[in-house]
This record gives sequence, structure tokens and C-alpha cells, in this order.
Amino acid sequence: MNQGIDNIIRVGGQSKSTILANKNLRIRSQSEAKTMTERTILRETISRLEEYEEMIAHKVRLLRDVGNLEWHATGIYLQNTYPRVYSQFVMVSNGNDATGGPGNAFVQWRLESSSRTVDEPEETMDMILEKANEDIHQLSIPSRHRLLKCWMSEMFSHSGKELFELLESNNEQKQRRGNVYEEIDRRCLKNADVIGVTTAGFAHRISILRHIDAKVTICEEAGQILEGHLLSALLPSLEHLIQIGDHSQLRPPINDYRLSTEGPYGSRYQLDRSMFERLSTSNHGKPSLSFLNVQRRMRPDISRILKGTVYPELRDHKSVKNIPDVVGMRKSVYWLHHTNQEDGFGQARAHKSYSNDWEVEIIHRLVRHIVRQGVYSLDDIAILTPYAEQEHKLKVKLGQDCNAFSGGNDQLFVPEAVNGGLGQKVYRRIRVSTM
Repeated sequence: MNQGIDNIIRVGGQSKSTILANKNLRIRSQSEAKTMTERTILRETISRLEEYEEMIAHKVRLLRDVGNLEWHATGIYLQNTYPRVYSQFVMVSNGNDATGGPGNAFVQWRLESSSRTVDEPEETMDMILEKANEDIHQLSIPSRHRLLKCWMSEMFSHSGKELFELLESNNEQKQRRGNVYEEIDRRCLKNADVIGVTTAGFAHRISILRHIDAKVTICEEAGQILEGHLLSALLPSLEHLIQIGDHSQLRPPINDYRLSTEGPYGSRYQLDRSMFERLSTSNHGKPSLSFLNVQRRMRPDISRILKGTVYPELRDHKSVKNIPDVVGMRKSVYWLHHTNQEDGFGQARAHKSYSNDWEVEIIHRLVRHIVRQGVYSLDDIAILTPYAEQEHKLKVKLGQDCNAFSGGNDQLFVPEAVNGGLGQKVYRRIRVSTM
């Protein structure tokens, strides 16, 4: 956008960027002109969906009444399926609503059917139905039980079939409506110069994106994307794939550790090995790679650790050499060695994540010390831990001690325990997240 490329569309709704606020596909598609056919289809489908919604709600209520053997549902069923039985309940009530009507007669008959009695020789359902058509009140208690079960089963089957048909018709209308919106989205994306989308969003909108005929794909953080996810994004029209990332950092997460590169079956599956890492470390037909060896983030005290291990050719940009020291700390980098065991050490673990209460206490005290310096902005403090259980305990500890409240998935807003100079609370936002 800074270079004048303004025709950008972003697919998805999680971005907090104000610059891209008006570039979202949902917003752009709303202003896209619709054809007369599309307007007609949308009008028809919206009207039918409203009708189906009412019909489905009514059918669900009917099924609930069937389960409770309410007269509202049973009466409709008997009137349509067993009219002679239905007429007997009407005759008992004499058609007078003051006595409760046929519904009350049915309730009384049903309550009588629940009386305890000895079992009688079992009759066939045809014999029971024949007697019911003659005089339903002369049926034995066991026969009434069987008849009620038969009616309930038939009503569930009939109403369930009708509900299933309504849901199918409702889904068909939703699909028609969705096809129109997809076509509108496709026109918007077709005219875009740049389309921004995650791999998950790509898979979700593949029916549209496969018709865009994109020729270049740029994949950021490629070292943290599963190879299968990236392969699914390689459209037939693609001519150039650019991957940007760092294969020396964290691999993509997978649910089953056994299938990871470091797991027991790692040599066979390596599901967490990205295409970026495979191409970067392959000895066969190495692709042309460009390495960025100048870093502009870490102070030399930190980058020195990486130069001797992961990045031997790493160089510091001159801008990082003037980063001021941490206020309140004698040195900017500390290595802390301790021998305090993890919580539950030597015991059967109910969960896989680790935690260490001693470390939580030390980190809590360090955070309080840094916050009390009063010179750092809200986003200047971050706590990283490799374990989810440790992250949880850190949030609880900081929250309980400082009366904090959660501000998101990985943030904690901490009011300083000591009031500011004018008596007001000093708030600090501490990021606590897993690595």
C-alpha cells in the first residue's frame, strides 16, 4: 500500500489492522453490484428460509410433544392415522370443552394405562389395533402400554422424516444463497491485485480461490506451516511460490507427538516438518535460497548467544547497539540455574504439561520489581514459557497478587500494588504466553 498498490483484499475477519479495515472481502463484497438474477435468487431464498425456519421450529415443538405424549401432537396423529380411535376420545368428551375436551379424555385414558397390573398373554399389534378401533377403553393395561409405544414410535418416525425433509430443503436454499455470495466474492477477488489469506482461510474458501487463476503465492512464516496445508494452496495456475520464514525456529504444531520429527515414528512421518525446512535442509537439488543475516531486533547481549549456536553468520545492525539498558537491572541478560523440581516430580502425571512453582514465584517477584521502576509502557514486558500449565500458573499468580483481570488470550492487565505519586493506580499490561 505504501508503494501505491491499493487494490488489496483480505479474506478473514481476525485482523486488527486499521489500515486493512476497509480491505476485508466481506466489506468489499457488500458494495459489489449484483445482477438482476442474483437479486431475484437472494430475494426468493431469504423468503423461503424464513418459511422453513418457522416450519422447522413447529416440527421440533411437535417432536417434543410426541416425547411427552401431549394431546396436541397425538391428537393430530390419531385424527389422520386412526380416525376411529380419535372419534372415541371426542365422543367421551361429548365435544364439550368445559370438560377438557378430547385432550382431557386422552390424558385420563393414558393415566389409567400407567396403573400397575399383572401381565396378560401377549397379543399381536394387529389384534390390539382391531380392539382399539372397536372400544379403546376395553383394552387391558398391557395392551394400552404396547399401543402407546407403537403410537410414539410411529409419530417419531413420521415427524422425524418430515423434519429431515425440511432440513434438506432448508440446506438447499442456503446453498443457493451461498452460491450467489460466492460468485460475488469471486468477482471481487478476480479484480484484486493482492489477496491476503491464511492457510486455514484458503482451505475454507478453496471453491472460490481456485477460480482466481493466481500466478504468484507468497507464504510468510513458512517454517511454521504444515507441508500438507501449503500443498493444498498450490493452485493449478501457480507459476511462482515464494516462502519466507526460518526453519531453525519452532516447527508447526501437531496433535500427536508420536508423528512429529522428534517422536518415535518421526523418521517415517515427520508431519511437523514444513516444506520450507525440507527444502532448506535437503541435500538433493537444493533450491536457490536467500538468507537474511542482519538482525534488527536483539541487543548484542542476546544475539551473541545465537551467533555461536544457530546463526553463525548473523550480524547486528547498528541500530541495536544503542538500545538502552533495562532500568532496575544490573545486567540485561541473566542465566538462572536452580535445582527445584517440577511440580509432581516422580509422580504419575494426569496431564502432559509441566510447571514449576518456584519459577513462578521468582518470575512474579521479578515482574513486580520491573513494574515498580515506573518507566516502561504497557507493551514493554513479556513473559514466555514453553509449557501451557506454567503459563496458567503465571497468570493466576500475577492476577491474585495484583488484583489483575484478563485482557485476552495472552495478556494480563496488572494494576501496580503501590499507588502512583498522586494516589492513582498505575496499570501495566504484561504479556504471558507459551513459546
